[in-house]
Amino acid sequence: IDHEMISVLRRSPSRYIPLLISMCGCSMSDVPNDGRILILNRLWNAILENEFPLDINSFNCRLSAFIENEYEFDAWEMLNEAEVKLNLSADIETFNRLIERLSLDGNIGAIRAMIYEMGKHGVMLDCFVDSALVYCFALRGNYEKADALVKQSAEKYGVEILPLVYSANIRAAATRRDRDRLAKVLRTAIILRPAMRTTKERYALNIPYESVFETIWILSKSSIDGDGREHETICTQMLEHTIRRSGFFKYLYREVERHICHKRYYSAAMLLEEVKRVRDCLANQNRTLFLKQLMARFGNEMVVNEVSASKMKEVANRITTAFGQSVRFTDMLLYSTLTCRHMSAEKKFDYLSELIDMVDRRRERIHLILPLLACCESLADRLKMIFRCSSIGYKDISEIEIRMLSRLLLNPMFELYGKKLRSDGATLDRISKVLKSYSIAPEVIWRIVMNWWKLKRSSDIGYYVAADGLAMERWLKVQYEALFGQKKQASHYDSEVSLQKLLEFIDKQDAEKVHLFLKLHGFPEDTDFVQIVPRLLELYLENQDWPSLKSLLHMLSLSNRRGASLENHHLMQILQRHVADYGNIPSSVEFAYELRRLFPGAIFHKGNFYNSVICARNLFAACLEVEDLHVERIAQSMDLLRTLIKLDLFELQREETISDFFVRVVLSRLNWNEALNTWMKFQSSLDCSNAMVRLLKYAYRGKNHIGVQFVLHKAKTFMLESRVNAIHAATLVSLRRFEDAEQLFKQRLPSFEATCAFRLMNALNFRKPDGEFNINFSRMCLKYTDLANSDSNCEAFHSEWLKTCESQRLGEVALQLYALFKQYGQSLNPEQLQRVQLLVDQYDTFSRKWIYLPDGLLNVEKTEQFKEFERQKAELDKDVEQSQKRQLIVVQDEKAKEMTGITMTQGAL
Repeated sequence: IDHEMISVLRRSPSRYIPLLISMCGCSMSDVPNDGRILILNRLWNAILENEFPLDINSFNCRLSAFIENEYEFDAWEMLNEAEVKLNLSADIETFNRLIERLSLDGNIGAIRAMIYEMGKHGVMLDCFVDSALVYCFALRGNYEKADALVKQSAEKYGVEILPLVYSANIRAAATRRDRDRLAKVLRTAIILRPAMRTTKERYALNIPYESVFETIWILSKSSIDGDGREHETICTQMLEHTIRRSGFFKYLYREVERHICHKRYYSAAMLLEEVKRVRDCLANQNRTLFLKQLMARFGNEMVVNEVSASKMKEVANRITTAFGQSVRFTDMLLYSTLTCRHMSAEKKFDYLSELIDMVDRRRERIHLILPLLACCESLADRLKMIFRCSSIGYKDISEIEIRMLSRLLLNPMFELYGKKLRSDGATLDRISKVLKSYSIAPEVIWRIVMNWWKLKRSSDIGYYVAADGLAMERWLKVQYEALFGQKKQASHYDSEVSLQKLLEFIDKQDAEKVHLFLKLHGFPEDTDFVQIVPRLLELYLENQDWPSLKSLLHMLSLSNRRGASLENHHLMQILQRHVADYGNIPSSVEFAYELRRLFPGAIFHKGNFYNSVICARNLFAACLEVEDLHVERIAQSMDLLRTLIKLDLFELQREETISDFFVRVVLSRLNWNEALNTWMKFQSSLDCSNAMVRLLKYAYRGKNHIGVQFVLHKAKTFMLESRVNAIHAATLVSLRRFEDAEQLFKQRLPSFEATCAFRLMNALNFRKPDGEFNINFSRMCLKYTDLANSDSNCEAFHSEWLKTCESQRLGEVALQLYALFKQYGQSLNPEQLQRVQLLVDQYDTFSRKWIYLPDGLLNVEKTEQFKEFERQKAELDKDVEQSQKRQLIVVQDEKAKEMTGITMTQGAL
């Protein structure tokens, strides 16, 4: 009995007893709920047995701890216990806790009865009752009443109550596992507030961070596998928009521990990534120390609970991707495994064989097998373990510390066989034969005995060596002659010849010989990986099975330092093969994390933009173009897209087309409503609204005016009205609805938004460029906006329509656009003029050769349109000639100035 503690509690019970009771709740984050309840009950019984004076505050803390630990209790019995058994007067806090417990069951009638009981006790209602009722209505699916009560509460108590009622609404949606409802109420709770570092405003959730973490906890608890993997995206978005008040980092630490000790490892890994964003909160914190402590705890919990090796690898991939090599989580996992006292040697080896490629791909850390040898109980078990370790790549056990090897293997073997044989030399021969039978090479055995002999000769006599030194020396000499006496002529490895052979196999598309060559020799020293990797990867993707392909990926990963790193679009090609072979998109998401760990330098950048877009489209075509397309697969494909963006394998530009591709597939395969839902999910989770173009076209062609207005209304909730109007106008122009488009242009559209809409439409029509749209939209922009007065936006227009015309050799369109911009005083620069002239000349040559008289194959008379083309072409040729003359004059003037300067310098000298 701690008499000092009892004395302190007796002197100030109202201060310390509530504190001790409250610490049995979420503050005890490294203990599971059952353990906390056990501690809380024992503490409460000890307080009662020692007859400490209790107040209502202590009882309220007990109720709060019950709720935090998810302990189900009868609210009426607790009220009776407080008033009858303990002779306490219930206050507003007591009734709030009891009402909170009743609300968790959605029992509205019981809450109203408790409110009546409050009136009998003379306790006034506060805003907490409204939040409890909101939770009840939302939990029972009565969303209209819940939303109406939110508005009434705001009118009654002011906007200060909104975080409380929003939190109740959000937690209820999470408890019901209604993701659409959860997304809706989260959007409702979004506000604009100044950022912490800048004066710019950012979107933030108008709820306390405690409610955010509680919602994440509820989602992880209600997930299918109990790990919260399928809710990772929405949880990450909630954390990104959380208001990080004082105490956020401390609460985050507790929540990570809470998820770890309750075996929710994926949600714990997701919360750990939040540490990267919490920089302002770490001014007085040692983040590195925090991570090391938490990672060690994380690894120990997974090992003690004997989590499957596949799950360990998936969690490790996520953490490694988030923090890089600064946090070696896989090392901690393996350390916890090898030092676990309650795990058998066979189980440890199983974990080692699964994790070793993440820890020691080159098999250079042979000391990792020492704990396995040490935990084997017999010599036979150690020999079996050595054989199993050699099967995963650890063949040279002579590199193990000889003192440990002597103690664990050599001395026991010598003592075992020395009893049966007459001489030490014969015993060494027997040891050699036994080790050979366990897959140890003769050269390795010789080096082991050599190290053992050196240990025998050393001055350190603290280690016992069973064999005689002279006997070992004689044995080494004899074996040396047999092994190394006749130097075998080793085959000379010619890197140039080897590289030529490899290239020859690749040219012949002989996948089997390529794989055998790489398996035996690896990549030659002078390999040009930039040239060979794309061809090699294509060969493997088309012809090899998954084990061979993964073997190639590991070899390329080991050759990263030699420049063998893959590009991000290569990784997307590999993911496409994975989706096509397995058809399981969640497993492809996990495989994406593994690829990111193997190739940390494979990130998206502007240089590989085109290849990335093509590969991303092909990847999601493999995901969506299946026979049994359903809503769940669409959601999984979007999760894969978010993962690619999170891992920096892909990036969505302002003119992205991936969302349009998704909506097109859903429109053609499912229906209008699902296409709308898909588009709104892209808006809310990825800030992508470009698919509204396809939806508007579909609605206009089907004369669905309600659908048009709905799309425009939803678009304006995520985009500026000017941007929505610009995209709407561009869509109308592409549909040849010029009068409707003019009405929008007359609303003074900004030229910048019009330029962005122009780029977007050309990006969406990339495969089939619409030259007529380019002309009509440019004409309206020049007529109704300030485009003609904006040189920068005009330059963007020029580069865009030139790129479009060059992709399909639209010479006539290019000439008309040139004339149109010239009419408004916006001429092209010399380089652009030459590009237009080249397009026009190609079109002119083609037309005269195949269509028009006198030389055309079809012998068609020149139309008025072609005559206008000839007139505009003549003007273009004059402009090009004048531009060239101006350039020549400028060059001559510069040369004259240069010569004048040289003459003046010589005269001065």
